[in-house]
Amino acid sequence: MMNLNYFNTLFPNQPEIIETVIDLTISEFPQFKRDVKRCVKKVDKVGLKKLAHKWQYTAKILGINEVWNNLDAFRECEKLGERRIKQLTTSVITQLEVVVDKLHELRVSA
Repeated sequence: MMNLNYFNTLFPNQPEIIETVIDLTISEFPQFKRDVKRCVKKVDKVGLKKLAHKWQYTAKILGINEVWNNLDAFRECEKLGERRIKQLTTSVITQLEVVVDKLHELRVSA
């Protein structure tokens, strides 16, 4: 699911930057999760779209294409029904929970 090859080509021989990005992803995920749930509850499609856009870069550099694709679907958020939005957000949160767990493992093993 996660492919760090692209990430490593962006920051070759720069372990400090890699560690910083990993730490930021881990630390910012809980707030992202809360914000997404709040937006879904309030049916705030503009807010969801902004959150998805913000996290697309993270998904791209961490090589989590499935998450990137799901986040990209929020560009057309205004056209999506509540059920589809809930499906997408559940999928994104579940996928990112797995990624964050793996990032924790990387930090511990580093």
